[in-house]
Amino acid sequence: MGSILLVMASPVWARAEQAPADASVYDLSPLPVSEGTIAQFIPTPQGGIDGFLLTNGIQVILPPDMGLQVSTITHVGDKVKIQGLRGETLPILRGFSVTDTHKRTIRETGLPKTYTPHHGTGPYLVTQGVIKQPLYNQQGMLCGAILSNQSIIWVSPIKALEYSAMFRKGKTLYARGSGSATTLGEAIQAQEIGPSMKQTVQTNLHGSVKRGAAAGMPDYDLIPGSDFYSGE
Repeated sequence: MGSILLVMASPVWARAEQAPADASVYDLSPLPVSEGTIAQFIPTPQGGIDGFLLTNGIQVILPPDMGLQVSTITHVGDKVKIQGLRGETLPILRGFSVTDTHKRTIRETGLPKTYTPHHGTGPYLVTQGVIKQPLYNQQGMLCGAILSNQSIIWVSPIKALEYSAMFRKGKTLYARGSGSATTLGEAIQAQEIGPSMKQTVQTNLHGSVKRGAAAGMPDYDLIPGSDFYSGE
C-alpha cells in the first residue's frame, strides 16, 4: 500500500500580501512636495470635499474620500505640505499626500473608498459674487468658479467651455441650482448662470423642457418636440 505525502501550505504563501489600510499602494517618494497655507476648502454639491485653495492661488485637487479626511485634521489658515503633481500651465495641484504642521499625513491609498457622500438632490441655493478664479477638475478642464464670497459654482465641463467668457477672473457671476451649504463652505451645481439674475442661461446638459399649451387650449395634447397630435 502506497504512502500519502501530506504537504501543509506555508502561511507565507497561503495568503497574498496586502498593503496596510493606512499606507499608499504606490511609492509616492518621487513626487515633488509643495507648501502653502489653506485659504478655503472646495466642497462639492453632494457634500464632499474636492480639495482646497491655497493663499497663493493654487487649487489642490484630492480624491473625495481623501478630501474629507484632510478636512478633519486641518483648518483654514493652516500650513500644509502637499505631495503631488502641479499643473504645467494651470494653477492646479493633484495631491496624493497632505501633511499638516503636526506631521499628520493623509495619503491616497488606492484602496476602496471609506466614505461615499450623499448623492441626492440638495437644497436649492442662489448666490452672486465676483469670480476670484476659475475652477478646474483633475483633468485640467474648466468646470466652474470660485467666488470672492467663497461660494463654489460647479457646471459641466461642456457647458463651462461653451460659456467660458463668464468664468473669467473679476467677472460678476450669478448662479442658482441644487447644492450643499456646510461649515466648510457652499457649493452649487448650477442650473442657471449669468452676469445677473435677469440675464441667465441654462447649464443643464439636456437643456430645459419647454412648457406645453395650457389646459383647454387647442394644442393642449400636443407633446412639445413631436409631430404627433392626439387632439381632435
